[in-house]
Amino acid sequence: MASTSHETRIPVATVDNSKEELPLCGKICIGACFTCFFSLVASLSIAELVIATKYENDIDCSSSVGISIYQWLLTDAIVLLLFLAPIFILAFLTINIKTKRDNTLIKCDILLLILRLLSLVFTIAWTIIGSIIFWRDCSHVEPSEVNSIMWAALIIRYISIFNIYSSIHNSICDKKK
Repeated sequence: MASTSHETRIPVATVDNSKEELPLCGKICIGACFTCFFSLVASLSIAELVIATKYENDIDCSSSVGISIYQWLLTDAIVLLLFLAPIFILAFLTINIKTKRDNTLIKCDILLLILRLLSLVFTIAWTIIGSIIFWRDCSHVEPSEVNSIMWAALIIRYISIFNIYSSIHNSICDKKK
C-alpha cells in the first residue's frame, strides 16, 4: 500500500524593507505641518516674552519657590525657542534624508534624540516649578493677561510633555525594528 503525502503550502508574504522616498507632495505637507506647529509654539513664546516684559512691575504675586512669574515666563519662552529651532531643523532634515542610510541620517537621529531628551527633562522640571508658582502661590494673579498666559503656557507644557515623550518612545522603538 502506497502512502501519499499531501503537503499544503501556505504562501508567505514577502515584506519589502527598503524605504521608498517620500513623494514631493508628502514632503511639502509634512514641512507645512512642521512650519504651522513651530509657528504656533513660537507665537506662544513671543506672547510670553511680551506679556512678561510689559507687566513685569505690575504682577502682584510673590512665590515661596524663589522664582517670580516674570522670571518663569521669561525663562520658559527663551529656553523653548532655543530648544525648538534645532529640533525642528533636525526633524526637517531627517525627513528629507530618510531614505539615505548613511552617517548623516544616523547623526541627525542621534542629535535629535539627545535634544528631545534634554527638552523633556527641562520641560518636566520647569512645568512642575511653574505649576507650583502659579497654582499654589499665584492662582489669581493680576493683571488678567498674566493669568491667561500662565494657564495657556502650563496646559500646553503638559501636552508637550506627552508629545515629547511619545516622540522619543517612537524613535527608540523604530530603531529596534
